[in-house]
Parts: sequence; C-alpha cells; structure tokens
Amino acid sequence: MKYTSNHNFKLPAPSDTIDVEVLNENFTNIDALIKTLESAKADKNSPSFTGTPKSPTPPSSDISTRIATTAFVQNLVQAVDKKISELVSSTLDSTYAMLLFDKDNISTCSNIDSFGITYSQYQNGTYKTDIVQVGNNAQLPNKSNAPVFLVSWAAESGDESEIYNVQAVIYPDGTVYGRHRYLWSISSGIVSKLSWNGWSTDNNYIYYNPKDHFVKE
Repeated sequence: MKYTSNHNFKLPAPSDTIDVEVLNENFTNIDALIKTLESAKADKNSPSFTGTPKSPTPPSSDISTRIATTAFVQNLVQAVDKKISELVSSTLDSTYAMLLFDKDNISTCSNIDSFGITYSQYQNGTYKTDIVQVGNNAQLPNKSNAPVFLVSWAAESGDESEIYNVQAVIYPDGTVYGRHRYLWSISSGIVSKLSWNGWSTDNNYIYYNPKDHFVKE
C-alpha cells in the first residue's frame, strides 16, 4: 500500500483489499489535521495576528481602507515633517505656519464682532475660545488673501478692578493685532453694551505675549 508524501495517509491501490478501519484511520487523521489548521489560522472577521505579519505598502496617495504598514506611516511622517520645514523656512511665521497646516481642522467665524467671551461665560469658567479662521476680511484691521486666524480670551486687570475680553488675529508674517472690550468694572459693574475698541499691534496693549494664545493645546 502506498502513502501520501506529506502526511503519510494510506493510499490503497485498486487491487488492494480495503479494511474499513484503514479508511476510518485516514478520516480520523484528516479530521485532526483540519482541526489543527483551523486553530492556527487567523479569523477572517477581526483577525488577531502574532509574530511579524507583513503587508504590501500602499502608495502615499492611497486613501482607501488598505492596511497602513509602518513604512507607509514613516513615509507620511517624513512628508509632513518636510512640509512643516518648508513652511517654517519660508516667509511664514512659525506659529502661523502650524495653524495654516492644520487649517482644515479649524472652523470659520463669519462675524468676528460677535466672537468672544461674555461676563456670564467668564463667571462660569470659560476664559478662552477655540482658535478660528476669519471668514470676513472687512472686519479685519488689514485685508489678507491668506487665511487669518482669530482667538479670544478674558482676564482681569492687574488690580482686579476690571474684567476685559481680548480678541487677537495673526497674519502670515506673525503680526498680531489685538483689541478689547470691557465686561465688568469695579466702578460700573457688568457692562451691558459691549463695544470693541480699535485694533493695535502693541503687545502690552494686547495684554502680554498674545502669540502664545495661538498655540493649540
């Protein structure tokens, strides 16, 4: 009687007399082999791999649901790093460049005159807004073809006699303009009619290191 070359299963010839036990032994061995293979394979649905499985690396332009290999991720990180370096090394201010790179994740404000923090919000613990893109050039101190970013925050004066709300906008070259409005003062209480004063580039006037407020947390 012949045997298979891989797993030594019995291969009766046409002239052999077959004992049922021989067939049962073959089937038992085949069943055990199938069970071993099934227990060793990864499930098709939510597989869990061990060892070092490999996958083809998709091209950098791929936006499908293919597996992103470590090589794909490294290439992407290097491309992002190169893009940031190009932006920073150009005429763009580094703080502005980081915002520009992330602008698709930054919402737009179409009316900056109404963008800010109220006294009630300040009392409830809101001291700063999210950074937004300015959607209306007409309200800016200087018009710009490039995106301009805006942030607003509230604070107390040094002697705690006033609470004010500040707005600041940043331009591509890093220039920051600011303006403020009073929310409360010790002399008149809560200000009912809020009004912004004029824009200025004086850092002290804008209340200390205004560019720091454009660093996303």
